[in-house]
Amino acid sequence: MAHSGQRAVATAGGYSTMAGAAAVGGVAGFMVLGPITAVAAAGAAAYATTRKDSTGNVARSTGTAAASTATAAHKFNAEHDITGKVWKAGEAATAKAKSVNEKYGITTKVSAAASSGYQAASEYEKKNQVSSKVGGALSSGLDRFTKMVGSGGGGAAASAKTLPAVPK
Repeated sequence: MAHSGQRAVATAGGYSTMAGAAAVGGVAGFMVLGPITAVAAAGAAAYATTRKDSTGNVARSTGTAAASTATAAHKFNAEHDITGKVWKAGEAATAKAKSVNEKYGITTKVSAAASSGYQAASEYEKKNQVSSKVGGALSSGLDRFTKMVGSGGGGAAASAKTLPAVPK
């Protein structure tokens, strides 16, 4: 069993090629249908690298390209410390936002405005019963629509009695 697995990895072009193809398949699956599909697509892409046909060739090329890109990105980051610089920039931005908020009381003002707006809307609703009126109008309109569509002499508004039976 181990020998056939080693042959499959060799056919695939190595673990990095399989991993690259799996990563591309996983991302594509996630973008199309979500996380469960991502897992299945990653597995299918990794398996495809072991095939000895045009599908395998495409999967291996994709996996090799993905692995090379990941290696180059890792090397670039190691040389230029991009993730460290992004982290430091994030820390600086957070500290500045906290300082501005403490100086001007932004979150306190926004919270007070939201509370005041909610209270005013609640009082307006209590006084004018807007949601009740809108709900009543919608209900009445739907009743009228149903009566108009449900009645009539067989035009586009056929009743359920004139529909054909569903085969069993």
